[in-house]
Amino acid sequence: LREPGSEVGSTAISVYRFERLEGVEGQWRRVARMELAGHVGDLCMGNLGTDGRASLALELGGEEVGGLVQLYDFHGFEPQLRYSQQLTREHVRALSLGLRRVAGRSLLAVGAIGGQVGLWEPRSNGLGEVAVFRMSNGPLYGVHLTQLFAVDGIQVLSGVGGRGRGEVWMSDGF
Repeated sequence: LREPGSEVGSTAISVYRFERLEGVEGQWRRVARMELAGHVGDLCMGNLGTDGRASLALELGGEEVGGLVQLYDFHGFEPQLRYSQQLTREHVRALSLGLRRVAGRSLLAVGAIGGQVGLWEPRSNGLGEVAVFRMSNGPLYGVHLTQLFAVDGIQVLSGVGGRGRGEVWMSDGF
């Protein structure tokens, strides 16, 4: 969506629920809608809390400037803003997000376009930085948190591309 005469676009995110009715084939019904100022670079769903409720993380920006990450908790189907925080250095876009509860920790991975990844966890006053590292020089294509080897801690996986090459990159455990 873009307002007439505006240089910054807006994004609408809708939440749907699949309903099965007796004797009728199931159908999707919209249960919530969010209007956001800016373009969403990436979004992901996961669980950042210990209560089992779903969380939504998204990155907002426009053109080359971004890195504002908003985290929403769901109470029923209605998203409630929990945190809104700048998570990239120099306001670069973060087009790869990963949100997961792994190894007993709730973590958000934020992959900036230049290859830097930040790991964040929820704290009482916002998202706190756990680690920041460079995966590779070049654009990231997704970040994924996993625990491949229990004794080695948590790993971050990513696809890295550019200049006619592609590779998969994995961090050491932390």
